Amino acid sequence: MRLKIPCFAHTIQLAVKDGLQATRSILAALETVPSIAKLAHTSTKFAEKLDLMKVSIPRAVITRWNSQFMCVKRILVISCIELNEILAQLKYKNLCSHARNLSMLQEFVALLSLFAEATTATQRQNSPSISFVAPSILAVLL
Repeated sequence: MRLKIPCFAHTIQLAVKDGLQATRSILAALETVPSIAKLAHTSTKFAEKLDLMKVSIPRAVITRWNSQFMCVKRILVISCIELNEILAQLKYKNLCSHARNLSMLQEFVALLSLFAEATTATQRQNSPSISFVAPSILAVLL
């Protein structure tokens, strides 16, 4: 009998995805993130403003929570007031962040940073990643 062990990074991916879907409060805060990221890649004016601030926002891939994580992390680098001003100037007021959503996004980054580190560590190409599994689980649990 052969024991099949699933990919640890994929297991993390599925666990976090399920957790996010079960937490409705974060879904509202995450709603504007893909639109802001898309705007960074489709609006020349928005991209220029980001370039002036030396900020780049990666595209958020909905099926990969860690791409959403990186996207949120980059958006949070920008001052909320400054981001809202830029979005309002460009007539994207619907994408402006509210204080509550900003707080939720900050919690999202704080909570999922350990999962992001574990995912990155276990996806390395040129090093054995099985040795990262137990320490990653312990870091999340403790």
